[in-house]
This record gives sequence, C-alpha cells and structure tokens, in this order.
Amino acid sequence: MVNEQLWEIYHQVYFQPCDLRNSLVPSNRGQRFLHSGAIISIWNPCGQIYTLRKNKLFAHKIINCLNNQGVRYSFLWGGDRNMHYKELSMFVPCQFHTAIKLAKQSQQLAFYYIDDACALWLINTHASEHKQRVCGSAKRRIVSMGGKRSNMALS
Repeated sequence: MVNEQLWEIYHQVYFQPCDLRNSLVPSNRGQRFLHSGAIISIWNPCGQIYTLRKNKLFAHKIINCLNNQGVRYSFLWGGDRNMHYKELSMFVPCQFHTAIKLAKQSQQLAFYYIDDACALWLINTHASEHKQRVCGSAKRRIVSMGGKRSNMALS
C-alpha cells in the first residue's frame, strides 16, 4: 500500500518527454495525449530507490515484456517540477483495466491514468478505487527543460 506521505509526493508529479538514445536531453517533441492511457514508472519498483544499474536492468525487463506483448509506448520522465527527482516512465495508450495490469506487472505502488477528457488521475495499483484527480488537463503537467546529471531517484 501507498502511505499518505508518498501519495502526496506522487500527487505533485510532472512529466518530461525523453529520447532514450540520449536520455539526459529532453525530447524536442512534446508528449501528445490524444488517447486515454497510463503513465507507469519503470524504475524503483515497490517504492524502493535503486541504483542506476538496477533500474536499467529492471526497465529492460519491463520493456522486453511489453515488446513481447505487442504493447505500444513512449518514454518520459516522471518527477518533481524541476526534475531533481525523476524516474523513467512510459505512456501506454490503453484502457483502465489494462493500465492496472501493467502497473502490477511493473511492480509499482501507484500509476497515473489519463481519461478520455485528458484529466490526469493518480491511481493506487492494488486498490484502484483509491484514486485522486491530479489535474483537469494532463498537458499542464508537462515540463520542458534541460536534463540534469544528478538525480535523487537513484541510490
């Protein structure tokens, strides 16, 4: 379960599209949320902070699993407003029930869901009735700034 302090931190999220060929540099194209879908972290499973090496191995495992399932996705960072803390995440255009399955598969305590009206919701992975609207338009949570080398999301 997600404790209240962590839930509040999750509620303050911002996103930054990225290109993994050079993940320190933000993508030039903004994330377009034309479909409903999930934003799921593929780092720091179960709310535990891992090293960059462990996070890369975990992300690679999740990416391979999604590729084998034929799931489409795009990468973005999820973090605080200034991206001092950021986790590699992915946007997956999908229905809500699929989002829950993917978040569990990715061992995340919570995930974000963008509904048909583009509202951004924070969802508890293991108790999906526990949800909170983050904002009325997911586009308001997109930031565009240069990448930073230090990242508090890594141990």
